[in-house]
Order: sequence, then C-alpha cells, then structure tokens
Amino acid sequence: CAAFYDIYKTTIPEEFEHKWNTMVHKHNLEENKHIQGLQKVKRFWALAYLRDRFFGGMITIGRSEMTNAFIKNFVSSNFILKDFVKQVDMVVHEIGQARVHNNITATLRPISVKSKSPLEK
Repeated sequence: CAAFYDIYKTTIPEEFEHKWNTMVHKHNLEENKHIQGLQKVKRFWALAYLRDRFFGGMITIGRSEMTNAFIKNFVSSNFILKDFVKQVDMVVHEIGQARVHNNITATLRPISVKSKSPLEK
C-alpha cells in the first residue's frame, strides 16, 4: 500500500512510469489482471497525468467518504434505483423537517409568566 501511495502521489509522468514498473517487477505483478487494468487507465487516476486538468466543483475524498457513509446508513446493495430515489427523498424531507423544527424552536422561545394570572398563561 505504501509503495502504491508513493507512486500515486507522484506528479511527473516519467517518474510515475519508473516507480510503477519498479513496483510491478519487485512484486511479480506483471500477469496480475488488476494491475494491468490500472496501468491501462492510469490517465484517469494517476496524479502525474491529471495535473493539467481542471476539476472545479469536485468534492474532496474525505467529503465523498462522508457522503458514502451517509448513504450507506439508509440503503443496501439490493435496492433498485426507484427504491433508492424514494429513500433519498424521504431522508431529504426528514432533514428539511428537522431544520424547520429547529428554526421554529429557536424563534419561538417560551415566555416567562410574570404573574400567576390564568389570563397571562
């Protein structure tokens, strides 16, 4: 993992290629289908090949992971898309309801009664 991460964060294509080939040979991964697949699509994931690309508006990995963890709380892998959309809609509605409730609660604070009069209560 450490060797792969070191290769991943390399920003110079030639250095990436050298480190990649060294890792593949060192661990005898020349015939590994997964490694071969990663090599074929390196231009889509390796920083060395992405440094000239603009990714405005994309979220960070940490934020993405939080989103994935949130989604996993209310769906499972056997959901069909229609059920997933309904579930997300329900959760978004519940979040909206909670915000409205919190806003109302913050705005409408209980007023203290000055006298013991039933009319004032």
